[in-house]
Amino acid sequence: MTDDSRELTGQRISSWQFRVSSLGLYFILTCVLYGIDIFSNSRIVAQANGDQVQEVWFLAWPAFAVSHLLNPFHSVWMNHPSGINLLSNTSMPLLGFLAAPITWLFGPVTTYSVLLRLGFILSALSLQFVARRVGISRLSSVAGGLLYGFSSMQLAQGSVHL
Repeated sequence: MTDDSRELTGQRISSWQFRVSSLGLYFILTCVLYGIDIFSNSRIVAQANGDQVQEVWFLAWPAFAVSHLLNPFHSVWMNHPSGINLLSNTSMPLLGFLAAPITWLFGPVTTYSVLLRLGFILSALSLQFVARRVGISRLSSVAGGLLYGFSSMQLAQGSVHL
């Protein structure tokens, strides 16, 4: 039997069970970092300073602009009357468009919270996927995903920036 067909218990785990369990592990770690109130729209996950508040606004603007038939790349709602060019700022229009349904249903603070969690989870899963593709064992790929997705750099910057 190969290393992939055995786990610590000696039982064979299917591929989808492995993926779901590693996803669950990464999700639990993000809940430890940010709390379990994923869809809370009353508080920003980390300490709210200028960056988080601005990122919440940058996520909210594309959903607002689309629903009101406004230009999603320019806004006069900031720096009135001349406005701001959102393509020359550090805005996130693609994330805003993709997360617009979350923004419409739950609000921009919830969108920010969900995307912060997804940043950690998807970073860990991406390294795990690459490790499996190059032939590293399942357990080692999970450990690599943990080291990359929850590294000190990710913990320092991932709680403040998307």
